Amino acid sequence: MSPLPVPLSIQAKAELEDAQLSYRRNEQLVAKGFVAQSTLDASEARYKGAKAAVAAQVAAIRAAEAALEEAKVLVEYANIRAPFDGVVLTKSADIGTLSPAGRCGQCQSRGSDHGGHELAPGGSGCL
Repeated sequence: MSPLPVPLSIQAKAELEDAQLSYRRNEQLVAKGFVAQSTLDASEARYKGAKAAVAAQVAAIRAAEAALEEAKVLVEYANIRAPFDGVVLTKSADIGTLSPAGRCGQCQSRGSDHGGHELAPGGSGCL
């Protein structure tokens, strides 16, 4: 049996190897007339079932690896990086701070006085 590209449970590997050996052995015994065809059919079904179980484990592992990669990408999206070096001069809000409706999210002012910065299109906040 060739090595699989992903780690599988020891039990799944052992069951697959045992089922494969049993099937091959029964093939030879049926060919010589020592074992009934039904015994070969049962060992073939067991072997196919073990192969399917291993394939399901491989698929589950690959799906988990894909989910892990997706989570890593999403964590990267959570990191905010400026395209240039700079210094923060003012901090208008803390994490979790909510801006009341009708107020600018940057400077917390109402109306048209926004401390020298521009209002976003639609008047929804400052740029």
